[in-house]
Amino acid sequence: FLFGGFLKLMMIDLVSWHFCENFVYNMEYSILYAGMRLLDFGSLFIAMIMAWILLKPEEDRRDVSALFGYGGLALLFLYSTLELNSALFWLLQKFQAAGVSILWTVFAIAFLSGGIWKNNRILRYTGLCLFVVVVYKVLFIDLSEMETLYRVIAFLVVGIALLMGAFAYIYASRKFIRGNEDKDIESKQDD
Repeated sequence: FLFGGFLKLMMIDLVSWHFCENFVYNMEYSILYAGMRLLDFGSLFIAMIMAWILLKPEEDRRDVSALFGYGGLALLFLYSTLELNSALFWLLQKFQAAGVSILWTVFAIAFLSGGIWKNNRILRYTGLCLFVVVVYKVLFIDLSEMETLYRVIAFLVVGIALLMGAFAYIYASRKFIRGNEDKDIESKQDD
């Protein structure tokens, strides 16, 4: 059922909203259409999250549960990226690239934080990969038309932010090691 809803969303709804290769909806941006897209994406997102919650407690269905959970996060990422990109294209075109980069940074931080908090390797690595994509996008695409001085300053700021993030990740990685040692100790005690 959810797979059918996803196919409908990708094959029919995106076409009806005049989705084009610029990753924008090729129609004048309006609150009504944005609300309809929110209803369409949101209903599928809620269904996926409910499936994740309902299947999570059952031991033999955890893989399926995780598929719905990660699928819901991917759908939220896709929807928010398309919606923000379209809104900025039609309303504030100068901030379109930066707005998408900021959104992706927020997602990267959320994935990384959630992965650290829940000791979830997939979320941590997804957050790290998204950070790499954002850094590449900012440095080589968003800043390509800036003057040299501003580009140098941006490189320095991004470099400092990356160093701070690396030190924070290294500090948090102690938790991963300790978490695995605690699990090993508990399993040895159970034996």
